[in-house]
Amino acid sequence: VTLDYPQAAGAVPLVGAYLAKQFHQWVVLKLINADTSRFVGFSLGAQVIGICGQEYQNLTGGQKLKFLIALEPAAPLFEGKPIAERLDKTDGDLVHVFHTSKTGMTERCGHVDVYFSYSEIIFFIFQIQNCGVEQLGCPTETGLPADKAGLQTILCDHVRAPAYYIISITSSNFLAALCTSCDQFKRNGCNISAPIVVGDRLDPATGDGAYYLTTLGKLPFAKGIAGLQM
Repeated sequence: VTLDYPQAAGAVPLVGAYLAKQFHQWVVLKLINADTSRFVGFSLGAQVIGICGQEYQNLTGGQKLKFLIALEPAAPLFEGKPIAERLDKTDGDLVHVFHTSKTGMTERCGHVDVYFSYSEIIFFIFQIQNCGVEQLGCPTETGLPADKAGLQTILCDHVRAPAYYIISITSSNFLAALCTSCDQFKRNGCNISAPIVVGDRLDPATGDGAYYLTTLGKLPFAKGIAGLQM
């Protein structure tokens, strides 16, 4: 996390282009296999891999990166911009996006956009529901090791995205349902008969769409089948 955000955001195109050039060189030299490589980026890093995907297509005459995993792509200075200036599903063959807070982009920008949500009853009568903008257990339960500056606590909802992804590497318990909208999910109106496994183990054949799930407020966060409804 940087306190000079505008400067860092302004560097995204340069960093993305450099990453694409380096990766392309490694592929040409047969140091790496483009078909089995995946790119994972968090916040501004998610925007970087989007630009990288665009530049890689320019370098290869249209060949796309196979799998981009964008964790909470940064929203300030990016949301609402033309797709050439931000992450978009055209940046790779499969673009998988985690949405966990307002700090990240809330609009769909991938093939498989997942909105991590929660529902909580307060005093037995008041129900709080949201889709992909706040995380249960924040600001205390970040899911990551504490940092000295305390920025992870301040941005708890935002940093949950990498925490969830790390868990998904070894767990298939983050299950999400395809929904037409957040309101449909709140009404438990989604089709839960064919959930997808979210994260590192995502099936490349997963259909394009917005997917929703609820989580626990503390580790291990994933609820399995129970997370398919509010």
